[in-house]
Amino acid sequence: MNDVFEYYTLKIRTLSPVFVGSGKSISKKEFCYIAKQNCIRFMDMEKFIEYIAANDECQSTKGRGKFSRAEKFEQYLLDDKRLGLKEPDNGLKDFMNLIEVPVGKRKEMMIYEIDNASAFDVDHTVTDIQCFMRSKDNRAFIPGSSIKGMLRTVLLQYLIRKCKPSSPQSEFRLSKEAEVAEKELINTLQLKKKNGQPNRDDALNSIMKGLIISDSEPIENENFILCKKMDVNSEGSYNQQNNLNVARECIKPGTEVSFKIKVDKRYFKPARLKESFSELFGNMVRSFDEEYKEMYMSKFKTPDGNKSHFSKQFVILGGGSGYFSKNIIYTLDGYRRALPKVSDFMHKQFKNQNPDDEQIGISPHMLKETKAGGQMFHMGLCEAVLNEGW
Repeated sequence: MNDVFEYYTLKIRTLSPVFVGSGKSISKKEFCYIAKQNCIRFMDMEKFIEYIAANDECQSTKGRGKFSRAEKFEQYLLDDKRLGLKEPDNGLKDFMNLIEVPVGKRKEMMIYEIDNASAFDVDHTVTDIQCFMRSKDNRAFIPGSSIKGMLRTVLLQYLIRKCKPSSPQSEFRLSKEAEVAEKELINTLQLKKKNGQPNRDDALNSIMKGLIISDSEPIENENFILCKKMDVNSEGSYNQQNNLNVARECIKPGTEVSFKIKVDKRYFKPARLKESFSELFGNMVRSFDEEYKEMYMSKFKTPDGNKSHFSKQFVILGGGSGYFSKNIIYTLDGYRRALPKVSDFMHKQFKNQNPDDEQIGISPHMLKETKAGGQMFHMGLCEAVLNEGW
């Protein structure tokens, strides 16, 4: 330690599937679902097209005479029913079988594969896959910005509880309430000024400037599984109507990922707090954990896969984990005042949402879960341990 910089290692251990999306989706025409091996193979479509171009005319070994692979591929892209592929999937594996691509050639076209887990089966439609964050050479990692965003949320919640920011007007939108709290508690530096005063509207005055967080080391493909989006109500029932056919490439439970954190104390100076960063980290994680369990998880049945985890402290990381884990309105207003506000917001934002969230007693009234290894899990739960030094 010194007067300016502090160095830490943050270890994240996944207690549930974790999804950090790249914004990229893979069509079912770009991967192979291999039912016998229960795996998903992501294919290099450029290599596949090159193979078709170099091996266009094919003498079928199945008694169909000569045919053009290029013509079949065009029909495939256009969803031509004359191909006779099995409905409703028409996946890439079925098409490769149709045009008789040798198994050895298919392996040459594969980029990587992951465990299918419980996402797809032979009786249900294969859907597009939302991809995890990956580098240009297709190595998966968690960006430091994702960790920084998670820490920003738990820090802001802790600061609200400790420092009690100014109460916004009741007619403010939820996003405006959060904005007011952030300006008062996070944008407290004096790097940018307006009319001679620190400009709280300028994000360059954020104390988060003082947290420099590395990306994780590459995460091996053996630590990934495919998971479906599943909304579960407060009674523990899977709500089919609210569940879109969405599959995500997720880190599986029990995976450990490390990050390096450099704290620049010239900038990271939370208002009215005197804890060291390590003390602050422990306090804000504990505070988040207690509030999440009390205000939100107490209204739901604990997913089977996480029953041993809810006696421990956790944070929530990544996408698809739900509104409550990334918003501060319940912290700002308390449960009783926040419930009708969030319920009204949800009803206006999503017209098909149950308008009686307030009567149900929690809003949002669906817990974001998924299935892995035959058990249900709350999306995104992680154990976080901070150690001094790199």
